[in-house]
Amino acid sequence: MALAIIQIKILPEGTETNIEEISSNLTKKCDEISAILNKTETQEIAFGLKALVATIGWPEEKSQDELEQAVKSIKGVSNIEILDYRRAVG
Repeated sequence: MALAIIQIKILPEGTETNIEEISSNLTKKCDEISAILNKTETQEIAFGLKALVATIGWPEEKSQDELEQAVKSIKGVSNIEILDYRRAVG
């Protein structure tokens, strides 16, 4: 089973959305769908809006659409953007 590393940018619904709560819910969601959450970091966008950038290990055999839909289902998430998708070596 090969593993892919996917880096996604998660955009919240607005500046009042709690980015830490999204991060916590992302951890739970990754456990539910058998994804490996490697790290998260907050990134300033503009005018007080922050995004969450997450690096996730994902089985290559599974469709990345499943991951995208799971992340989009988290309360407070407006949209996501795939920043990087590559095969993990090792």
